Amino acid sequence: MRALPTLLLAALALLGWGLAAWRADSPPLPGPWAVAVAAWLLAREGPLLADVVASLGRVLDRGVVTSVVVMNQAYKAANPGADERFMAALGDAYGLYRDKRSQADAWFVEAAGVAFDPAVLALAASVEPNLEAGARISTTLSEADLVGMDKAAAFMLEAGLLKRPADVRAMVAQPGGSAQQPVKEDAGGE
Repeated sequence: MRALPTLLLAALALLGWGLAAWRADSPPLPGPWAVAVAAWLLAREGPLLADVVASLGRVLDRGVVTSVVVMNQAYKAANPGADERFMAALGDAYGLYRDKRSQADAWFVEAAGVAFDPAVLALAASVEPNLEAGARISTTLSEADLVGMDKAAAFMLEAGLLKRPADVRAMVAQPGGSAQQPVKEDAGGE
């Protein structure tokens, strides 16, 4: 019974809105029926939910994607040159993917065994500078990459995801060098 006054008020508001739209020669707003039909069409065709979700979101930060390859120091010691050979192969793989993207995407979809829109792979590839036409393929980290990783480590520490500060630059080995301070194995999962 408590809902009855609210429903009655809502019905009166809709009736008033509809009458105002009907009586006006060119109403500033469409009537409730036109809005309901438009909402139904948008919902049926799919973009309404995506638009609603997008309007509720907000950008917290924008950055670049930075990928790293992790190789255990013991493995490197047992397999001299494995890191350089791996990085050379990674560069070759970037070149193959850049030159034969549609074929590589088809291989990926087949191996993944999951049906999805190919636009997902195109979107993922769009943020990779090595895949831009004519780009020089780089498998090293730039100064901007290291700064971004430092910021990410600081955020993770502040959020309690790390137990102690991470010195990213000391952990990263660039070609021809090695990490100044290898990451210590920790049974606690760090």
